[in-house]
Amino acid sequence: MGQPDPKMDQVMIRMREKIRDRREKPVISASSTERIMRDLAVLEASSSAFIIRFTSHRKLLMPVVTLTKRLLRRLLTPILTQQGLYNETNARVGRHLLARLESLNQDQTDFTQCKDP
Repeated sequence: MGQPDPKMDQVMIRMREKIRDRREKPVISASSTERIMRDLAVLEASSSAFIIRFTSHRKLLMPVVTLTKRLLRRLLTPILTQQGLYNETNARVGRHLLARLESLNQDQTDFTQCKDP
């Protein structure tokens, strides 16, 4: 084996510092968690796609508009149902992932505190 390479030693030192820095940083920041929670709340609140309102202010065409609304609602029901299920599922998965990230943050904090004297 040859002599130790000073450049390699510097690289190793930088790598160790980066690893130490990453271990001390939370997996996800508190501000990110809050933003994700707000987004999930919006997703859950709007998960039902049937909340769509078809409005019209034309009194002369009211019968035609009403019939068109009913027809559109019937045509869109399968799509809106599927979209609602998709939204609900995404919100559940998002909540689960967020809980897991918070758990990882806590585990990391506990590990760091146990390791430090």
